[in-house]
Amino acid sequence: MNINYDFDLIIVGAGPAGSSLALLLPETIKILIIDKSSFPRDKVCGECLSPGAIDIIKEIGLEKIFIENHVEKIYGVTFKSPNLKTQTVLYPDNRYGYAIPRTILDKTLIDKVRERNNIEVMENFTFNDIEISDNKVLLKGKTKEKNYEFIAKMVVGADGRYSTLANKLNMYQNNKNSNRHVYVATLNNFKGLENTIELEIKNKEIQYLVSKQDDDVASVAVVINDDRFDKKSFNADSYFNLLAQSEFIKNRAENSKLESKLKGIYLNKYKLKSLVSDRVLFIGDSTGFIDPITGEGMFRAFKTSKIASEVIKKSMINNDYSQEFLKEYQTEVLKEFESIYFFIKTAVFLTTNELVANTVVSNMSSMKELGEKLVSLQGAIIPAKELFSLNTFKLFVSLVKKQMLAQSISYTKT
Repeated sequence: MNINYDFDLIIVGAGPAGSSLALLLPETIKILIIDKSSFPRDKVCGECLSPGAIDIIKEIGLEKIFIENHVEKIYGVTFKSPNLKTQTVLYPDNRYGYAIPRTILDKTLIDKVRERNNIEVMENFTFNDIEISDNKVLLKGKTKEKNYEFIAKMVVGADGRYSTLANKLNMYQNNKNSNRHVYVATLNNFKGLENTIELEIKNKEIQYLVSKQDDDVASVAVVINDDRFDKKSFNADSYFNLLAQSEFIKNRAENSKLESKLKGIYLNKYKLKSLVSDRVLFIGDSTGFIDPITGEGMFRAFKTSKIASEVIKKSMINNDYSQEFLKEYQTEVLKEFESIYFFIKTAVFLTTNELVANTVVSNMSSMKELGEKLVSLQGAIIPAKELFSLNTFKLFVSLVKKQMLAQSISYTKT
């Protein structure tokens, strides 16, 4: 049966994952990208690209845009503990990331996509329905002006957590809500900024993430683990009141004002039943949950797109879009990221346990290998499994013993 395909591939979602996938695929593949928003548009994000993400940015050919726009480089992480200790750990081998607003990043990517003759982009597109059959994908939707039906060989979900595509295909696995949520804004007139990500653990309820965007402009995220904070009533005053509780931030932000809209989301867990199905594949945030403390969200967007591009090329060559054929993608993604999900739990534990946070930060200068591994994982320079090696476990045990000895000596003196 001959079918007149409108497109070889439809990508739902034009953010970093969807746009980078389109750019990584050969120009022989006819692509449609749809998105419910129009660009530029803002998103809840810490506004940073890790060194691991930069590797793929270079492959796409976009790093020169960051250089031309004098985007701030990020060289590592500064840890700040509840007992007000600080420790800066740089990325190894002079690696760096970039601090860049999502409005600029996403617009840069989609503009690059529009330069390709094989790609069509439709913004402000409402995705209504999808039908998957043995030989085609039928996607229905509309803009303000017109209703559309598109036939394609394959569809990719790049539409983030709580993916519309996953919901319509009944592939979303429900999870219980979490009391963990994050609020992010860009502030002007913010003093004392360095070219590192600042991770402050105030206590088990509140943590802060600060990244420099310009000389006196910072993206500041507040992560909250407390049911007492109601997202519906949370506003700019609530946000600034939380900033005033930080000994590291309050004086630096006392004259700051919002330069962007305050954004917030609940950090509920998100999981799909499968990353692939017949003629369907998911990338980016739609593949699972990433907590802002790990700083891994943007790297995963680019990395899953890179893995997907290789599998999709094979799928097109072999004219095989079955779940069985596409499973290679799921296998590779899980191999790359399965350990990171365990690391997320570890990171949340480290940042919500004051004693552990104090111990790790206070001893990080004498335990350089442990600090470098934490920073390298945050920067997507090493795979998560390296953090859970026997050697790292021994380092952590040594650290705990050292802390217990220090406490024992302190107790004896008392």
